[in-house]
Amino acid sequence: MSEGGSQRQSSRSSSDQDDILVSLRISTCGFGAVSRGFRRVEKSGENGDAEEERKREDAEAAAMFDRSIRAFNLNPKRGIAYLLETHILNNSAEEVAEFLFRTRGLNKTKIGEWLGEPEEMNVAALSHFCTCFDFEDKSFLDALRTFLARLRLPGEAQKIDRIVEAFAKAFCSKNPSSFAGLDVVQILAFSTVMLNTDQHNPSIADSRRMTKEDFIRNNRGIDGGKDLAREVLEGIFDSIKAEELKTVEDRDDQGNLFTSTVRQGWLRKRGGALGNWQKRYFILTEQPPALYYFMTESDLDPRGFFMLDTGVEVRKSEGHVKQMELVPIPTELGTGQPSSLLKSAKFNSRMEIQLGRHQKCVLKGTDEADAWEWVQQLDLVIKTAERRALEYLASGHASADRRLDDLRVSDGSEKSHDQDEDRYTDGSDKST
Repeated sequence: MSEGGSQRQSSRSSSDQDDILVSLRISTCGFGAVSRGFRRVEKSGENGDAEEERKREDAEAAAMFDRSIRAFNLNPKRGIAYLLETHILNNSAEEVAEFLFRTRGLNKTKIGEWLGEPEEMNVAALSHFCTCFDFEDKSFLDALRTFLARLRLPGEAQKIDRIVEAFAKAFCSKNPSSFAGLDVVQILAFSTVMLNTDQHNPSIADSRRMTKEDFIRNNRGIDGGKDLAREVLEGIFDSIKAEELKTVEDRDDQGNLFTSTVRQGWLRKRGGALGNWQKRYFILTEQPPALYYFMTESDLDPRGFFMLDTGVEVRKSEGHVKQMELVPIPTELGTGQPSSLLKSAKFNSRMEIQLGRHQKCVLKGTDEADAWEWVQQLDLVIKTAERRALEYLASGHASADRRLDDLRVSDGSEKSHDQDEDRYTDGSDKST
């Protein structure tokens, strides 16, 4: 930060800035570790320092892991590369397979796409991925349902063939006496997938759907030249017709992986060199209590964020039905030093942290109803954070008799907006 920038932030103590920067350095790895952003770290001797360092390291590792999930969901190849480059995973197919099998929040379509690729790592990971399932003593159809619940088959025929073949190998290894050989299971699995599409694709007219006899006829002679038992094929047909094969998504946030996303969507933010309105994609989270903004919805990292833990309130702008404002309020929580600035930060093109200089942040919704919904959700997050701070104080870390109203005190130190040539009179930051 420039010397001038430091002078303009005189309402913050140097120790506050140090703590903020420590927290924000962690956040560059991803979103999960920002939960202690702007929170004062209490020093309690060597043991306390060691414990805090351990927590920070854990948070940094979790943030890197979260970022890798979001990267995978945007681009599977890039996501796996990130995992290997950062040594979150060793360069082994087994660890990649375990990651794809056990990690919640991964996009199941992307899993199928990546596992279906012909590269050596992908093929080896696919084989190990299939061995993660417990197919022993399962029926063929139960095993197939379990398998396809964890990934969505890609549209390319060659990728489907590779995935189905890997499933067949894993199933036969656990149930060697179920069918005559690997080819039978592979053909039957592919035929069952085609039946599922035929029975449940809404674009296919009922008059053109496969009948039970069609399905049985299509699978004649697949068991080493012999027919499978009719009751086996009939059972498969009836089960698929009654209940389609479904891929189960863990979550629907495409891997943003905020622990508690409250609201997300497009807003306009006052800022820029000309103080004009800039369209940004916002994500509001409860843990950590923060409002993140992105240049586009698909961006991997945020452009910046506002912390909503304490010392901030949201209100509708007077005379503007679609506008709302985040404004700082004095508080005794944290350092005990009231501030006339919002607790905010942004990242430049090199992902370097720059502390914000917002005396207020002005946002605009798509319409009055949208703006009001944002105000309500922002207010809920702020009040929840304040309540948790009070509970923290009451737990023995500070006097238990503090009430929420006592947290807001007048410091009389708010200076005129027009005294800072780098701020507009509405308090928006030109440089964000």
